[in-house]
Amino acid sequence: MNADTPTPRWNKISAYLSGELESSERLAFESWLQDSKDNQRVFEEAKKIWASSRLKLTSADYGTDEELSRLMARLQRDERSENVRILRSPWLRVAAAVIFVVVGAWFYTQFQGSSTYLPGFTHAAGDHVATLYLPDSSRVWLNTGSRISYDKNFNITERRIYLEGEGYFEVRSDSTRPFRVLTKTTITRVVGTAFNVKETDTLTTLTVKEGKVNFSRMDNTRGEVLRVVHGEQATFHHPHQIFKKSAIINNAYAGWRRANNPAFQKEKENPVAFLTTRYAWRKDRAHQSEVYGQVWNHAELATYKNVILKVTYATPGGKPKTMRIKTEQVIYPGQPIDFRKKLRDLSSSTSYLKVEVESAELISG
Repeated sequence: MNADTPTPRWNKISAYLSGELESSERLAFESWLQDSKDNQRVFEEAKKIWASSRLKLTSADYGTDEELSRLMARLQRDERSENVRILRSPWLRVAAAVIFVVVGAWFYTQFQGSSTYLPGFTHAAGDHVATLYLPDSSRVWLNTGSRISYDKNFNITERRIYLEGEGYFEVRSDSTRPFRVLTKTTITRVVGTAFNVKETDTLTTLTVKEGKVNFSRMDNTRGEVLRVVHGEQATFHHPHQIFKKSAIINNAYAGWRRANNPAFQKEKENPVAFLTTRYAWRKDRAHQSEVYGQVWNHAELATYKNVILKVTYATPGGKPKTMRIKTEQVIYPGQPIDFRKKLRDLSSSTSYLKVEVESAELISG
């Protein structure tokens, strides 16, 4: 690039700092950055504002180009100010726009009560693991002593969460609204997946159960983005600014969700309350009744096995009969299993039938 190359828009600088540029775009940006000291000064000013503000604005948020045009037109009307002539420098226009937008946004959110970033939604786990659903139907588990917060624009313009401590996320897929988890030092960016994020004083650990995740620094001046996929784990060491990636070392990384968790304790003590059936029956060619259907597990964390189904049925004018069906399949949270069984009423029609869960065993671990 040369001196005639246009200054990158603020949203490009924002995307670079958050690690969202593609490789070719990042290289082009870094080439522009090395073109002159003016470019580097503009970037340094933008980086300071980025680091001090959690708004992470892009030009689309507040019409940066429009507001910058108005600002420059106003400046051009005042030829007497030396500061005005300095600000005419094309390399300082982005810095002026960023300052204008961030300061203006701050005043607007403080005095107008708009739907821009207003961190009024905070959930803290306290002494017990907490489970909650976000406005987009994504589900979050928070470890003890952890908290999350998000603004009023969540699921309207974007999906952005601030995490302190440890959380496990099951993110609903939405390619138009990427999901970001921000800690003090890192950004985790996804579309739809399941993963665990844990931050301590010196280390942030990302563990991915499903999907693909982009993992980067909060202040990503190097443009370094780590792609982490299912079955992988990544760490960022804060003091030394070092990323590492490996296969998941400990498969019990999310086991904390079952400890100090009142919801899981209920699932553990009363499996029947979290298992439901859907069933029907029919006659085969030998006039024998067959019952079939599914058992659904509505627990959040509990996995069950050896489900016993109690089948009650009767013939016209006859006494109710009972039989039991044992299913040895493992039934995971939110999943069903199938069952099928023939009844012993070979010469008569079944007029009444009911299937209910009698018992089940919890799979520990």
